[in-house]
Amino acid sequence: RVYATSVTVESGDIFLMGGWYSSTTSEVLAKGATTWAKGPTLKHEISGACAVSLDAGSQGFALIGGGSDHKQVSVYKDNKWKEDWGPLEEGRKGHGCVRISNLIFVAGGYSFTYHTYSDTTIVLNTQSMITQQIKMTVARAYFSIQVVHGGIMALGGLTGDPSEPFTQTVEKWTPQTAVWSPCPELQLDVGRSAFASVMLLDTTTT
Repeated sequence: RVYATSVTVESGDIFLMGGWYSSTTSEVLAKGATTWAKGPTLKHEISGACAVSLDAGSQGFALIGGGSDHKQVSVYKDNKWKEDWGPLEEGRKGHGCVRISNLIFVAGGYSFTYHTYSDTTIVLNTQSMITQQIKMTVARAYFSIQVVHGGIMALGGLTGDPSEPFTQTVEKWTPQTAVWSPCPELQLDVGRSAFASVMLLDTTTT
């Protein structure tokens, strides 16, 4: 798989979905297991998408954008696919997404609506299904995204800028300001794209 999408649902199960060469298949690593099992067949061909877990009660996830359509939002709950949510206003690929409470943030990516790198973040309220848009400081795709202390960090990625195609920049969104802002103190040593990042728990003791 290349440009596959992964998500860990609230139960701890990990879904690995799509990507080049296997765009409609998925695999599941159940919590505590050491071998992968066949997962659900995808509703759409998927590569360069993103996914977020849904509430703990559903043990499900939303699979967002990417693939051949770029706008679809597929929902998997209770071990089956549900009716798709409404399409994204801006189709995209290579974007990042996270969930904070009932808000899903779909950030950046390559826009197939405007055929350029996107600096738009779509914020979807899963209770009201109302969306809003906020601007990132840098248009970027194929970057890494993490939730950190209730805020969001976007790291590296492709920018479409010939002078700096692989950016070292990092930006953050906080609920206090509700806007993206540069985070120069965390700038990467080397610009990069299509990479992984992992959150580590702070186990410091005194």
